[in-house]
Order: sequence, then structure tokens, then C-alpha cells
Amino acid sequence: MWRTFRLSINPVLRHHSGIMKTALITGTAGFIGYFTARALLAEGWRVIGLDAMTNYYDVILKQRRHEMLAQSPHFTPVIGRLETPGLLQQLFAAHEPQLVIHLAAQAGVRHSIDNPASYVQSNLVGTAELLEAVRAHPPAHTLLASTSSVYGANTEMPYLETHKVDTQMSFYAATKKATEAMTHSYAHLYGLPITMFRFFTVYGPWGRPDMAHFKFTKAILNGDPIEVYNHGNQQRDFTYIDDLVAGIVALADAIPDPKAPVPGDSLSPVAPFRVVNIGNGTPVKLMDYIAAIEAACGRKAEKVFRDAQPGDVPATWADTSLLEALTGPPPHHKCPHRAATFRRLVPQLLRGVRDHTPKTQKPRHERGGLESSSAGFSIWLRLAAATANFHRRQLVDTDLFTGHPIAFAISQSRLNGSSFSAGDIDAPP
Repeated sequence: MWRTFRLSINPVLRHHSGIMKTALITGTAGFIGYFTARALLAEGWRVIGLDAMTNYYDVILKQRRHEMLAQSPHFTPVIGRLETPGLLQQLFAAHEPQLVIHLAAQAGVRHSIDNPASYVQSNLVGTAELLEAVRAHPPAHTLLASTSSVYGANTEMPYLETHKVDTQMSFYAATKKATEAMTHSYAHLYGLPITMFRFFTVYGPWGRPDMAHFKFTKAILNGDPIEVYNHGNQQRDFTYIDDLVAGIVALADAIPDPKAPVPGDSLSPVAPFRVVNIGNGTPVKLMDYIAAIEAACGRKAEKVFRDAQPGDVPATWADTSLLEALTGPPPHHKCPHRAATFRRLVPQLLRGVRDHTPKTQKPRHERGGLESSSAGFSIWLRLAAATANFHRRQLVDTDLFTGHPIAFAISQSRLNGSSFSAGDIDAPP
């Protein structure tokens, strides 16, 4: 069954009998936004989901996520851009959300070098529009996404929220650091309770097609080379999507109160504002990551070693002590180790793709409501087999979010034919 998240720490956001709370989430057609909205819908929330459906990657994938959310009568999709003057003000006035989760952003480290203007519009102008709406119609709590990339050239590991973050190495990271500063100013000026969370390389089913675990799988199966940047001397703190969403939802109740700090808190001394890392807390070396994919695929990758690319940081590593102090032990401590699960399941999934005949899927109206994300192994095999031979339009009509992330990688890699490298391992919203 889909994990049940508790929303009971703070009575302001607790569900009272007969009263449905409203959350406004930006970026609900995105990877993290979809799963966050899905979790809140499962908890009985009414969710207003805003997304621009930009073409940074295949829009069909985004549309399919919204279609799945729309299976719930309590989901209201809104298509529009954050930076559209007055749009967020109208949504806040019409729906009066008690909870706001701002996940929409222009993503990608290297894309920010090629197209910085899009980051100014989405990440800076868009966030300013959101903050103005929050000021005019204050919710009980506002949460905004940041990134581990803000730690930049910091070499002190693991990263603590209280570390200095003034040495960003990409324009993407600089815009996210700027949103942290902008948000703090609004929390101070208007007394708005705000939490910023910093993500660490998020992966899982329905993820962005340009991420390394999808691209590496495709390349290795096709016999294509992969480019390994910084000669393989990188490591990342990979965070599974279920664990990330559990952290976000739990933090919704941890409303910052300057009078009630916890040990190691990042609470501002002048505002109801804090920053929280959400990560796995265990970095993985890039070459180990590639070796695990090779072992799962049953063949070696052809590696082309390159120098580090502009904007890349050599390592990330989250200290999650503050998250645990605020919400309790993270859920991944209670689950099987993701790497072990990866190694054990993928070879069988690959055999399922090669050996099984595609099965006919029930029509969408017969499949019921929001489906479980922890389906049995036989379902994983059927999904892998069924989707392996589908073309793109058929692929997105398959509820792959019920499968294992690498089973999805096998099939989702068909969505994206662009060039790639081993540096594509940072996962923004």
C-alpha cells in the first residue's frame, strides 16, 4: 500500500472531522510535484496544482502525471506560468490554501549555462509572484524547494544547513540561493512561517528522462558509450522519491517557531524561517553507481572519461539530523537499502522485458483510483514487459509509477533520444 504520511504535529494543519484542508502545489506535473500531490490527496487534502507544462522535457510525460492526479475528484489542475502577473494572487484568493508547497522551477545545472534567462523568469520572477500571493493571503505554512547545489564549492562534509552557502558554481544554484534570501526577507517583513528544503539528487519512477539512471540504462542496453566526467571522481547523495515526499509532508506540520528551536536548528533569529536538508545521508561514488547499473544490465558500459564540466560539484552529502529532529527517523531507515534492492531486482526485470509477451492493459476507467506505488514483483515484470515494446504515446498511457524505478528506466529511456553524460546526476524538482 502507498505509505501513509502523518500530518498531526501542528494543530493548525491537522484535519478536523468534516473539514477538508486545501493545499496549493506548484509544479504538480513535475516529478516531485506529482508524488507530493498524490501523497496529500491520499491524506484527504484538496489539492490545487499549478504547472506551466514547459517543454524542457517531453510534455506528454507531464500531461500523463496530471491525468493520473485527476483520477481524484479533489485535484484541481491549473495550467499557467508562475511569473504571469496576478495569476497566483487569483488562485490564492479563490482557494484560500492552508498549505503552500512551491516546487515549480527551471531545473538543470548545465542548461542554466545555455539559457540563463529562463532561470531568471521561473526561479526569480516566479518565486517573487508566489511570495506576493503568500503575503496577501497568508497560509498556515509555506514550503519552498531549494537544492543541494547551493552548497557549491563547500568541501565540508556532510552538508549542514548552517554551513555558509556563498560559493555557488552554477547559475541554477545561484537562482535557488537567491530564492532562499528572497523568501527569508518575506518571512521577516511579514511574519510568514516558511520552510525551505534542500533536495539531494532525487530518483524514482516517473522521474525526469534526462537523469543519469535512465540514460545509462538505455546506453548500456543499446551498446552506446557513456561519458564519465571528472574521470569518475564524483559522488552523490541519492534520495528515493518516496523518502523525499515523506520528508516534505512531515515538514508541513513542522511550522517554524523562533521560540521553539530544536537541536541543530537553522531557525532564523529574526523570522519564522528555517532551511532543512532532505537527503539519504549516504553518498554513492559515481563509479560504484555505474557498476551497479552494469551488473543489473548484465553487461559493461563503454566509458569515455572526460574532465569535469562547468557547474558540476565533485560531491554532495546531506546531514539529515535536523530533519530527524523535526519529523522523527526518516522512512528510508525502515526500508530495505535502495542499492541492495536495485542490484537484486533489475536483472529479473530485464529478463521480464526480454522474455515476456506484452499483456493487454485494462482501460483507464476500469483501473480505479490512485494506484499503489508498491505493487508486487509480478506486476513489475508485467509492466516492464508490456512497456518495453510500446512506442512513446502508448508508453505514457501505462501506469508505470507502480513499478520499480529501474524497470521504468528501461522503458522511459525511449522518451528521450538526446545526448547525455555521467554528469547528469543532479535532480531538481
